[in-house]
Amino acid sequence: MRSLICLGVAASLVAAGSGCRKKPAVPVAVKGKVERADGQPIKDLTITFHPADESNKHGRLMTLVLKGDGQFAGECLPGRYRVTLAPVVRGTGVGGPLIGGGAGGKGPGGLSLSFPLGYLKPDTTPWDNVVVPAGGADALVLTMAAE
Repeated sequence: MRSLICLGVAASLVAAGSGCRKKPAVPVAVKGKVERADGQPIKDLTITFHPADESNKHGRLMTLVLKGDGQFAGECLPGRYRVTLAPVVRGTGVGGPLIGGGAGGKGPGGLSLSFPLGYLKPDTTPWDNVVVPAGGADALVLTMAAE
């Protein structure tokens, strides 16, 4: 009888212990748009979500191309992110890649960018605390500061 009681106690401890383990994080849907301070959509750029928390740092980067209306949709782990923008390579010309241009700043190779340089790198982006909730996000709006 004593061995049955010990077996029952051991089984209870194993069952209780397995319930305490943290379940692996599952990617969630993220949809939104990127716009300028005046509400105009930012388009034809690459947007990347760089994990910034312990809970999502082992997840993969979410990199997407913004549509013509500034919209994006993808999946990533819940948590805090640093979000960057980068030019979209359009093709190659004499001397290297052609990149969408504008009046923002000078990018790689001295090419004009349509946004401020700070948005290029995770350590300088103003979007350094973008939170993706555990349930995902279906209307995330990222607004670029006025230049």
